[in-house]
Amino acid sequence: MRKRSRHLGGAPTRAVRPDRIDWPSEAEWEYAVPGNDGCNPWGNQEGRGDLANFADCNTAFAWRDNEISDGFAESSPVGSFPLDASPFGMEDMAGNVWEWCLDFIESTVAHRRSTRAEGLPGAKRVYRGGSWKSRFNSLRTTTRGSNVPN
Repeated sequence: MRKRSRHLGGAPTRAVRPDRIDWPSEAEWEYAVPGNDGCNPWGNQEGRGDLANFADCNTAFAWRDNEISDGFAESSPVGSFPLDASPFGMEDMAGNVWEWCLDFIESTVAHRRSTRAEGLPGAKRVYRGGSWKSRFNSLRTTTRGSNVPN
């Protein structure tokens, strides 16, 4: 694992050049994130507002959890949920914002596998971990999606 870095202060991601980031592969991400249960850094806990930033009573979504407050209506500063730190010290990998991975999805393959090869124009890159728009039960290491990076 690389040396741990920490950025508190909420700099917008548009201020970071994507070509200067060493994105983790999906395999690296899955290895670094989970805790002892293999799914979440915090183990097999029920939804609690002190574990991660997710769609809680502060959001306007129909699927929000009206009985829990994580203290944020949208994204939160890195380090706001210390109980979600993985054994490697990774923070905010479940909830808050989706995390991009190096891999691209090959949508033409029957089993939608990912590849580290440079994606074709319009290729979709994998993202992991859920966000502040996600339900708590979807904040798992197995949660993944893809989109065209912009």
